Amino acid sequence: RGDVPIYLLQTNELKDRISSHLGRDTVGNNYIHFPDWLEDSFYDELTYEERDSNGKWSKPGKGANEAFDLTVYAHALVILLGYEKIKWENPPKWARLPDVNNVKSPQPANRQPSSSSTSIQSHTETQETKPSVSSAWSPVSANSGGWV
Repeated sequence: RGDVPIYLLQTNELKDRISSHLGRDTVGNNYIHFPDWLEDSFYDELTYEERDSNGKWSKPGKGANEAFDLTVYAHALVILLGYEKIKWENPPKWARLPDVNNVKSPQPANRQPSSSSTSIQSHTETQETKPSVSSAWSPVSANSGGWV
C-alpha cells in the first residue's frame, strides 16, 4: 500500500563501510565513538562476522552479530536522512550535539514522585555539576561514560 517504506540495502557494502570506520584510530570523519561502559560481549558481536572470498559478510558459526547488524542499520538510516550532505554550520535537529548547559539532572531510578511536599528534596540537593563544553568532542556530562 505504500504506507511503510521498504528499503533494499546493500548490506555487504554497508558492512564494508562500517568495518572500515571501525578500523580508524584517529578521531575525525567516520570515526565511531563508543561509551566506556559497553561490555566485551558488545565488541564480540560487533566483530563476529567475516568477509568471505566472494565479498559477502557472514557468520562463521552460531555466535551473535546483532551489534554489527544494528550499527549497519543505524548507518543506513543516517544515510537516508542525508547526513553525508549536512551543512554543519546549521545541522538538522537530530544531528546536533546536546546543549549540556540546558540538560536537567537525572533523578535516581528508585526515586518515585510524591504527592507530599514534605518528602520532596530541594533541587540543590540533587543537582549535579555539569562541566562546561568548549569542544564538540567533550563528554556530555561528567558521568556520560565517554559518550560524545
